[in-house]
Amino acid sequence: MGKRLTQEQLALRVGISLRGYKTYEAGERIPRADVAIRIAGALDSTVEALFGAKEQAKRTAKGEKSQ
Repeated sequence: MGKRLTQEQLALRVGISLRGYKTYEAGERIPRADVAIRIAGALDSTVEALFGAKEQAKRTAKGEKSQ
């Protein structure tokens, strides 16, 4: 991921609460699509990269089970 931001800076930039952002990062909740898009944009990344889609696809191709 491109930019180095604190959790607070990222939450402010995305327009969500710090508490809400922390729940996403901790894996307690999954952000709505619009929020995920804003987070990815703020990090100069993609939604797929945020959710580890490429890594999951590699594991699936190898026949590994999801975690």
